[in-house]
Amino acid sequence: MRVVIPAAGLGTRLRPHTLTMPKPLMHVGSGRMIDYVMASFKDLDVSEVTVITGYMEDKLINYLKNGYQYEFSFITQEQRLGLGHAVYQSLYEDSDEDILIVLSDSIIQTDMDAFTRSMSSVSVMEVDEPEHFGIVSTDGEMITDMAEKPRGLEKGYAITGLYYFSDGISLRTYLKHVIDNGIMTKNEYQLTDAMKMMIENNIPMRAVEADKWIDCGTHDMLIEANRELLAMENRTNFCEGDTGSSSIGNNVSVFGNARIIESNVANSIIMENAVIKNCDIKNSVIGRNSTVENFRGRLIASDFTSVTKED
Repeated sequence: MRVVIPAAGLGTRLRPHTLTMPKPLMHVGSGRMIDYVMASFKDLDVSEVTVITGYMEDKLINYLKNGYQYEFSFITQEQRLGLGHAVYQSLYEDSDEDILIVLSDSIIQTDMDAFTRSMSSVSVMEVDEPEHFGIVSTDGEMITDMAEKPRGLEKGYAITGLYYFSDGISLRTYLKHVIDNGIMTKNEYQLTDAMKMMIENNIPMRAVEADKWIDCGTHDMLIEANRELLAMENRTNFCEGDTGSSSIGNNVSVFGNARIIESNVANSIIMENAVIKNCDIKNSVIGRNSTVENFRGRLIASDFTSVTKED
């Protein structure tokens, strides 16, 4: 099995932090976003991990090469033309190897062995407001149709960002058809358009409901993801830095050599080498090498930020 991780995006909804680091390297829980993605398939027999890169790719490539022992290949997506285009670039011609696609900004808990055991599978989860998601229609567990952000539904089963294809040749064939014929949805080549064609041509595909889906797309989502990941790891908080006599509340992650001095911190992510002094902060994300002093409340601060409030 080969694993494909699309990771070329700009991460605009996590700016300003993604102005200085690619989204998959954002800190969350007790590690980085990409660490949880990599852990999701650690028990599978993986021949190669292909990462589709783009924005700040050198940082992500170095992190993965230095941190993991997989056989890696890296493919630059020069033009961001959609997920279907990214995946197509990763597929080898005439290779019938099965393919597991794991998005780099979604952390999904499921039984991976069962998910990849037989036919092609798509991870889903029931959501309110289906108009914000790609939604599948099913007959039992078999997928009969897909729609991108449909309107008029109160609930639906959303595609979470985890896909398994038992036949890499078929996937490549239908993605090539989509691209060669200029079939675009919302000005992008969509993986779902190729998958719909596969279903219409009697290639079976099943929907598998995920145990947990953690989306890290915005700062609010990242803070909630931090809470969920710490709970999954049976942690109240995660502290690598120096917290001294400060009060570190629930759902706080403190990374690297960060220092928390005479402060109260709750429900927040503090990145490497940040200094928090005489503060009472909550629901915050503080970037690397930042200094925050005499601050009360919520703060989203990028790397190398200095925030000081006079008493």
